[in-house]
Amino acid sequence: MALKEVFGFARDTYKKLQASLFGLASVAAEVATMYYALSLRKNDSRLFDQSMSWATIVWEEQVWSQMLGHVSGLGADVIGRFLDAFTYDADQPAKRRIGGEGYTPPFYKIGSTRLASVDTMMVFCHERNAIQGFMRSHSSRFDKLVSHDLEPTLISAFEATLQGSPELRVFKNRSFKGGEFDLLVIDPVTQHIIICEAKAPMPPQGVRATERLAGRIREGMKQLSGFIDRPHDEKLRVLQEVTGLKFENPTLHYAILGRACFGLQDVWTQKEITPITLPLMRLAIARLRESKIGIAANLTTVVNEIYDEIFAEAKWSWRDEKIELCGSVIELPLLDYEREAIDRWMRASGT
Repeated sequence: MALKEVFGFARDTYKKLQASLFGLASVAAEVATMYYALSLRKNDSRLFDQSMSWATIVWEEQVWSQMLGHVSGLGADVIGRFLDAFTYDADQPAKRRIGGEGYTPPFYKIGSTRLASVDTMMVFCHERNAIQGFMRSHSSRFDKLVSHDLEPTLISAFEATLQGSPELRVFKNRSFKGGEFDLLVIDPVTQHIIICEAKAPMPPQGVRATERLAGRIREGMKQLSGFIDRPHDEKLRVLQEVTGLKFENPTLHYAILGRACFGLQDVWTQKEITPITLPLMRLAIARLRESKIGIAANLTTVVNEIYDEIFAEAKWSWRDEKIELCGSVIELPLLDYEREAIDRWMRASGT
């Protein structure tokens, strides 16, 4: 859904164009290397110039469309939208230009000409950068995309992990006076209820994207805290109204849901609300089903146990490194951890 909003076409079309571009970049890199080797052997500046013209390609719009069209079989309009998502255009207003925060747009547009380095095409023509550029150049549309499409998609992904548990009742997007529940997971027999907010539909890249994500997480935690602070009888009444179920003395659990991360330290320093990502959800559900114990009653507990196990096995720590740059020394805090341990957990979660 996000890619369709960014490009105007589906992900399979994007993947076809990306593969075509990567193939073109690979050929261009080989040609550039060949000319460079010949220029050294023959000491010929003209061959060196040929090498540079393939290492950094400068083509008219029509040529880019023809070359990518021959490979992908797609039309000029689709190709143009794909290239625009990865192009820095100095003629655009500043707020509509893309790039920054570790992302170098692989294409630069001057009039009807696009120039691109074969290296930056291979490194930066990826979905996350197209979405980040869209977030920066169309912030209001991006906010609507998150609220109306990405967060509901995330909620559905969490719901899918619960399939095969007929004892559970799942309720999505239930509004009540003063708020809304994104997701309720209920075991009517044991009277355990997980109240969830979904606020992190995709991983951030760069400082601004992380701050934006942190703001969404704070919003979700504030919404949950507002419900937590309500009197018990009022919470009971609201839950019965939005679900149509009857509860005597239910046990309530609270969770903030994210696809991969949260961008906010506060989510780890409080104890009332459990942060849950999709990979951790899969790990916890698998463990609960293997142990044959109730999901609604034990999900948040098992997620926290898995967190503790991951942190212990990762043996993480901070170390300071120094980089000399232009006569100055820059000190950087770097995170150390056991990569193999994290890789094992990622494989186990299907990531």
